[in-house]
Amino acid sequence: MRQIQKALVGAAFAAAAAAVSATPVSLGVITHSYGTGSAPSSFGVSTPGYPSCDTLNGSSVTVRATSGGVCQRFADLFDIGALGYDTITSFELTLSYTGAKNQSFGLETWRVRPGYDYVNASGAGTALPALTGTSTNAAAPSTQTFTFTSSLDVFSSIVSGGTFALWFATSSGSAMNFDLQSASLQVFGTRTATAVPVPGSLALAGLALVALGVAGRRR
Repeated sequence: MRQIQKALVGAAFAAAAAAVSATPVSLGVITHSYGTGSAPSSFGVSTPGYPSCDTLNGSSVTVRATSGGVCQRFADLFDIGALGYDTITSFELTLSYTGAKNQSFGLETWRVRPGYDYVNASGAGTALPALTGTSTNAAAPSTQTFTFTSSLDVFSSIVSGGTFALWFATSSGSAMNFDLQSASLQVFGTRTATAVPVPGSLALAGLALVALGVAGRRR
């Protein structure tokens, strides 16, 4: 009987540990601020051989696309490997920006294009989320959050490589730009942690401990 009761306690705590480790949680947030007045960001060249047409301002970077594609593509890397994880289930990317256009018929629209390094990103045929804008440059700052899950074509490459790359895509070959103030990447998933019993399992363990006490007194 005593062995059975001990086994019951062990099973209860094992179930609690499994419940804790299997439930996706926020693994952390990585925030990059842009501009000469901020901490240095990691954005760099994603198109070798092309000059940078982006401009660092006091508290933002002006992301540019030019007619004929003579500029490098903006890209910024987020080191998610440093967070430590068993699995990743989703990413939430929050951007603060101004001046993005979103015109009808694809005349000028900026889209978020996740990647896993400076030269590889989501395929051009993938449905990419667009920045919210108007038909003219908006003066008021905008903050927008995008969620990416395992349905993203480069999701597994991002997770296995430990790097989330922020790219932008445009819908036309015309000259266009917007100002990006910051980008925050929140990562959700699971990691091995010290088990903390959840209420149901804790109650089960408590009952088992009471039973052990009763059995002890009877002996």
